[in-house]
Amino acid sequence: MSVGESRQAVAARATAGLGRRGGLRARRQLVSLWHTVRTLALLAVAWELFGRSGVLHNALFPPFSEAVGRLVEWARQGLFWRDLGWSLYRLAAGLLLGSAAGTLLGMVMGYSRSVESWVVPALDLFLSIPSIAVYPVVILAFGLSNKAIIYTLAFEVAITVTVNTWTGVKSVPPVLVNAARTMGARGRVLFWRVMLPGALAHIISGYRLAFSRAWRILVAAELMGGVGSGLGFRIQEGRAFFDSELVFAGVLALGVLGVLAERLLLRVLEEATVERWGLLRS
Repeated sequence: MSVGESRQAVAARATAGLGRRGGLRARRQLVSLWHTVRTLALLAVAWELFGRSGVLHNALFPPFSEAVGRLVEWARQGLFWRDLGWSLYRLAAGLLLGSAAGTLLGMVMGYSRSVESWVVPALDLFLSIPSIAVYPVVILAFGLSNKAIIYTLAFEVAITVTVNTWTGVKSVPPVLVNAARTMGARGRVLFWRVMLPGALAHIISGYRLAFSRAWRILVAAELMGGVGSGLGFRIQEGRAFFDSELVFAGVLALGVLGVLAERLLLRVLEEATVERWGLLRS
């Protein structure tokens, strides 16, 4: 066998291996999606049966089908898409600001013990303060506005991502770092080739955790009213006018959107990342 044929054979085996791993990952994702759909369908049936059982009046607990109908009506009016757009804008802005700041600070903390010694006490303090308790303080500076919600979300996201990124960097085996330095890796090369890949799985996990926390804080902040739009604001409006169908339609929308984002985007990204860097075996 010639050298060229050997290389082609090796490349073919590598491609086949990648294909098998991709197929296994796709099957795992389909099984996970099926489990999610099955559980949600069961919950929907239970909701419908309880809503029609008469234990609670429909004005207090409407059946699932009526909540879905109200959600469809909300969407046809165009208000749902407007509210969804504003909520996603606030969430995305808070996630981008907080993730950028948290990733940078966490990497620096993991790289520099001096910075770590200064920042860790502040992190301990901030971790003990619920971010929704920070929101009224931010309101004093920016009023009931988009900025107040965005900066509150950014605060929570930054804290969460900082801790995960710092943990990821500290968990990089010292043997790898010392080996890279022995081979002449310094500064940016050491950061991009060793530290970041080694910490990436923890960083992605931090993003996923930060999203779930920011989603809850976003809804709580919008429920306080004053911003005039958003899914949480519309739920609060339904409560004020005793429109239980609107309230449950909003809660249903929040749940479905959260599950879709977590299952179809964040979890897939996390699994692909940890498998890429050898922390998950197919």
